[in-house]
Amino acid sequence: MPTIEAMLNDLALLGQHEDAIKELVGIQGRRAGPELTALLSWDAQFWAATSPTLKPGWWNSDVLPEAPLPLRYGRTIDLIRALEDIGFSGARSTILTLRTISESLPPLDRGDSTNQMRDECDRVLNDLPKN
Repeated sequence: MPTIEAMLNDLALLGQHEDAIKELVGIQGRRAGPELTALLSWDAQFWAATSPTLKPGWWNSDVLPEAPLPLRYGRTIDLIRALEDIGFSGARSTILTLRTISESLPPLDRGDSTNQMRDECDRVLNDLPKN
C-alpha cells in the first residue's frame, strides 16, 4: 500500500483522502487500524494546535473548494468512521484524546451549538469493542 499511504501523508492531496481511506480499508480491512490510528493522532495534534486560532463560523471563512481546514476536518471525520467500520478498538485512546480536543473547537457555523467531531467520537467510542 505504499501509494495509498504516501497519499494519506501528503496534505496537498487532502481532497483525495476520503477515497484513499476507503481504498485502504477495502484492501487491508482491520489490518489498516494502526495506520488509520496514526493518521488520526496526527490530526488530533493538528486540531489541538489549530483550535485556539479559530473563530465561530470558521468553516465558511474560506469558500474555495480546496479550502484546507474543511478538507482536514472531513478527513478527520472519515478516519473516525473508518476505524468504527473496521471495529478497531486499538484506536479508543486516540479517539478519546480527539474528543477532548474537539471540545475546544468553535462551532463550524456562527450561531450553531452542535459539535460534529465530538458527537462522532462519542458515537464511535460507544460502538467500538472495549477490549
